[in-house]
Amino acid sequence: MDTKIWSSAELGPLLNAPYRFAVLNESVVAAQSQPDLDRPLPGGLCATLKVSWRIETPLLVGAGDSNDVPFALGGPKDWVIPGATLRGVVRAALEAVAHARLVQTNRRYRFALRDFEHPRYKRFIKEGGVGDGALKAGWLTKECDKYKIRPCKTWGRIPIDLLKARIRPEEQKKSISWAKFDRTRKYTASSPDLKLVFEPHWKDRKLAFKTPRAFRSERDRHQQEVFRPLPIGESGTQGFYVFSGAATDPQKKQYEYVFFDDPEAKSVALTERSWLNFLVTNTKQGNRDREPDGAWKEFGGDVVEGQRIPIFFYGDLNEQNEEFCFGLTRLFRMPHAHAVGDLVPKPHELRLDDRGRLEPDLVEALFGYVFETEDFPQPRPDEAVAHKGRIAFGFARPVNRKAFELWPGDKKDPLETIQGAPKPSFAPFYLVGPEKDWSADNAQLAGRKRYVPREAEDSGLMVERLMEHRMDDARAGGAISKKTISKLRFLRPISADATFSGEIRLHNVSEAELGAILWVLTFGGGGANRYRHMLGRGKPFGAGRAAVAGIEGSIRRNADPEKPEKITWKIGDGAGELGPFLEKFEAQMDSALGRPGAWRASGPVRSFLACSLPQDWRLPEFDYLNFARDPKVGEKNNGWRFKKLRDHTGLGAQGAPDRLLKAPPDKDV
Repeated sequence: MDTKIWSSAELGPLLNAPYRFAVLNESVVAAQSQPDLDRPLPGGLCATLKVSWRIETPLLVGAGDSNDVPFALGGPKDWVIPGATLRGVVRAALEAVAHARLVQTNRRYRFALRDFEHPRYKRFIKEGGVGDGALKAGWLTKECDKYKIRPCKTWGRIPIDLLKARIRPEEQKKSISWAKFDRTRKYTASSPDLKLVFEPHWKDRKLAFKTPRAFRSERDRHQQEVFRPLPIGESGTQGFYVFSGAATDPQKKQYEYVFFDDPEAKSVALTERSWLNFLVTNTKQGNRDREPDGAWKEFGGDVVEGQRIPIFFYGDLNEQNEEFCFGLTRLFRMPHAHAVGDLVPKPHELRLDDRGRLEPDLVEALFGYVFETEDFPQPRPDEAVAHKGRIAFGFARPVNRKAFELWPGDKKDPLETIQGAPKPSFAPFYLVGPEKDWSADNAQLAGRKRYVPREAEDSGLMVERLMEHRMDDARAGGAISKKTISKLRFLRPISADATFSGEIRLHNVSEAELGAILWVLTFGGGGANRYRHMLGRGKPFGAGRAAVAGIEGSIRRNADPEKPEKITWKIGDGAGELGPFLEKFEAQMDSALGRPGAWRASGPVRSFLACSLPQDWRLPEFDYLNFARDPKVGEKNNGWRFKKLRDHTGLGAQGAPDRLLKAPPDKDV
């Protein structure tokens, strides 16, 4: 692979995304205490905060499916923002500024790779030849609820020319080539002796991969070993047909495969990591759960007691170390060298104290946690570690329902878009370092993802029109499957009092913990004038921009609960009556970081604020990178911009900036 040199002039215009990353803290600030709910914290308090959320752009907090409308309780216009939504917004923000652990990520997740130019995949192809190569054949089975692989003795190739000659005459008259046949047709459209592998029409798989036939080894014109299927009745080596699906490039399809059983082989149970890597590689994210994809969608239902399906595996089946992987085709998608957790800084790992208890950070101690045994590195606890939180979020309801209207209205079609944005597998944006690749040894996570608020500095620009334009752009790029289309209706604010009001309750917390929540809600008091939160769906298109416009608080101190204190704050007050609590939080953070002012000047806080500063809607660097082809520059393939960024930032690339997506400039942070 030729070395790819970074060119700012050529590649700089491709650095577009509606999100940025708050810098990941290098150290984790531990909680000063972890009190129980029923044991009063010395100097602690309980508080009820009535928070007014001013909605500034159309908002959609929906039910979570592809045909979404604003969430409502009771009547169709009894719109609410669920407490879980507000809890997530506040917690994510607090984790960024309080130097907390990065826990909202699947540490065991490894992204898949099928790039013929990638060094790791090139090695896989080179070592994965037939015969004594590193790529082996086997059968995936399920026995007593455990997935296992039984290795074959060997495997070989069958030239498709030998199979095309055996297609039934009525099929030969059709213009479709063998390589274009799907897997079902290959098994059912062949001569009767070939058809024995499966029952016709793929309905009954009792004979699947259980009926062998005879093969003879011979040499092709390149002097490579291939296997010729023999007519029924002739003697030869007994093996099983293994056909692939329809080829995307039929001209390059030359072979199908044959598996030869090993009667002495024993099944080997797959480790949890091996099975997880396979599932991640062969599924896609659905509405709620991961859904089978590709060949696994076709084959997965066959892996039941007593049945088996063919697989190829790479690496040592008995050891199943980091290199081991398997798939349903010869050139399967293999996992990258590193899981997400491998790139999380060591200070972010869960730690146990001398008594076997978790050492929580400030956010974990306040919000609560549940961690399973496998979430911990060695040594691990014997069972899950959990602690109940001391903060609760209620539903937020409109102060005035007439301040909102459904957009588009019931009599109009919903807005259609695609919300499948580039995912963390897109290393150029989600990783930092000289080589941004999930198999690079020196790569690091870019940080905590934050969607950037948008604003229209020109008062003549209609927010809804700007949003529609960006949602239309997300659908650009050719044929789109109906399954990927989201149909959305938003709540549009139509008056100045377009606010939701809801309560946040804190129980048995310190003044610094209350100050932490107040700081995040108001961006430190005075920051509420400039910075914004983002709520709900459609954030990449500018939806859900919100500001905390006011807070009414009632505080009861543990030392004297019969004398409640009242605090009132509204946007524009600066720190106001929140000041003493904000100062307690900042002082605690400065103390943990070792010097006065260290917290405010830290990268996590500065980048969090920069990511919360609204940016002009007309700036292209905060739109999604266009997926569509561009004939003007000689590119005819969709996604070429993403490929170009991968090529110039991955393994072996040189000169690329350490971080491609830089936080928006903000002179005040």
